[in-house]
Amino acid sequence: MKSDSPTPVVASLRVQQLLQKLHALSDVEEKSWSQRFFYLTRLVRFLVFALAVGQNVLLQRKIAAGTTSLTGKVTATEKEHAKAVKARLHCKEAGDEVEPWIELREGDLLESLKVDNGVPERIDLLLLDSTLLSQHVPPSLQ
Repeated sequence: MKSDSPTPVVASLRVQQLLQKLHALSDVEEKSWSQRFFYLTRLVRFLVFALAVGQNVLLQRKIAAGTTSLTGKVTATEKEHAKAVKARLHCKEAGDEVEPWIELREGDLLESLKVDNGVPERIDLLLLDSTLLSQHVPPSLQ
């Protein structure tokens, strides 16, 4: 499905409408320069990443005729409970195209992203946008 966004995303109408709604909210928030703008832009990225991971995993499983145990997951973190609740609702709204492929961890990312807390030892891609990390990068993430 074609999107009006700068980066077209192939997804169901339901996910397209959710992404358009979140982009519109993000545009409004950007004009007000509030902290919610940053939350919304991160949420859109997490949803799009999860959508892409799910599509890639399903395609690879199809190519391998179901003989592969290939998996994928986007792990997101949110320190603020209210934002985590909203993010979970948006993931649920996106449905099976996104929800199974995203794991939202709530709390301080210096704790929630530790291998001891279930984060895989091997990570294919890591995007962090927190200035906090410049001072406190745990050894498990170095």
